[in-house]
Amino acid sequence: MTTMQTEVYDAFIEAGTTVEKARAAAESLTEYRRTDEMATKADIAALRADLITLGAKTDTKIAALGTRITELDARTETKIAELDAKIETKIAELDAKIDRLDAKIDTKIAELDAKIDRLDAKIDTKIAELDAKIETKIAELDAKIETKIAELDAKIDRLDAKIDTRTAELEARIAQQEAVLTWRITVSIGINLAALSLAVAILKFL
Repeated sequence: MTTMQTEVYDAFIEAGTTVEKARAAAESLTEYRRTDEMATKADIAALRADLITLGAKTDTKIAALGTRITELDARTETKIAELDAKIETKIAELDAKIDRLDAKIDTKIAELDAKIDRLDAKIDTKIAELDAKIETKIAELDAKIETKIAELDAKIDRLDAKIDTRTAELEARIAQQEAVLTWRITVSIGINLAALSLAVAILKFL
């Protein structure tokens, strides 16, 4: 670099410009020099003063911005801490509500279990009563059926006796009718034989 380029480079560096940008600005002076547009030392001094002023203003703004950021960070931390405290409080309240709700649910479940147990006991009692009633009814029906069967057996026995009596009577009447019929046949045959013998005798006599 030339002396002038070095001075420009140093001025940019002092103003807070990066090394790359300061080098590029210093090197650009070579182009101005070739086209006879080279800045004078007074221009460079004025530019340096402007850059220093701009740097000071920039530093002031950066410092102010840093202060604002610091204040904002502090306020943010405060708000976060307040929000954390509120969240913790709400969580604690919710935990307490959940615990109370769990206790109520447990109480309700215990009450329901007790009611279910009482209902089961009543159901078992009713079932036992119904079983007893059913057994009683079945026993009564069995007794009635046995009675009816005995009555039917007695009727059947009486009918059998009547049938036997009627059968004996019919057999006796049949035997009597057979005897009468046999006697009639015998008599008829005897008469017919006698008539036939008489007819034969008459024929022989003639």
